[in-house]
Amino acid sequence: MFRDTNVPFRGKLYFTKSIIDFNFTLDLVNNTLKDVKIISNIAQKVWAYDALTLNLIKGSPFESKTQPSNILNFSLSPRPSHRT
Repeated sequence: MFRDTNVPFRGKLYFTKSIIDFNFTLDLVNNTLKDVKIISNIAQKVWAYDALTLNLIKGSPFESKTQPSNILNFSLSPRPSHRT
């Protein structure tokens, strides 16, 4: 999730403080989106690197973001809430 970036995530904006000037915020979002390329339904190659050696991980580049998550055994879905 992108907080305080003026970049929508799944059609929503997330901020750590409430919006005071909605017109100003909307202008910031629109200006940010001019520079940011958001493609939601088109698979894009993903290059995965070891954080210590910067060597490509075996199988990289992957054809989509789901391939490394399956191979490296991690989930792309949000973590469940552990509220009691």
